Amino acid sequence: YNYLINKRLEGKNGIYNIESYFAEGGEAVLFKCTKDSIESSIYIAKIYVKRQMSKSMRKKYIDFLYRNNCAGIVPLLDFGVHNDIEFDVFPFIEKGDISQIKNMSIMYITKTLVPQINEILRCIHSNGLVHGDINPRNILLDDGNNILLHDFTSLNYVGNKKRGAYVRDVQATYG
Repeated sequence: YNYLINKRLEGKNGIYNIESYFAEGGEAVLFKCTKDSIESSIYIAKIYVKRQMSKSMRKKYIDFLYRNNCAGIVPLLDFGVHNDIEFDVFPFIEKGDISQIKNMSIMYITKTLVPQINEILRCIHSNGLVHGDINPRNILLDDGNNILLHDFTSLNYVGNKKRGAYVRDVQATYG
């Protein structure tokens, strides 16, 4: 995907310059990028090169993340289409994901991780949605060591029969 380096992505809120390859996932490739007007800030451009969502699911995904009112979710800053390929722009989270934490204590897991994840899931579920891919690589840490959930490309909503498993009801998430 080196052909995308030095390309410019025009989103709804600005133009982003792809600087370097960052990572590759199941359906997308991540690149570090900068915004034309703010050169010192680093963002992540998630470019959907392998699989794209249906138009209705993409709309729900954008609506939920762009108007996000849930603390603990990595905010969607911008989105758009480049050469028929959809992309999203998120802030770059320097600390990375929790799989990088060495010697994670049971106390940290039970007193910090689980309660924060439960609160985030409670907010997602209250919107009639299901994340669909909770795993250590999708749980990031901000500078204050707070949990940030990301990668909502497996997002599903209650009543959707077309995205794999049928989700009839959202079960309560207890802390």
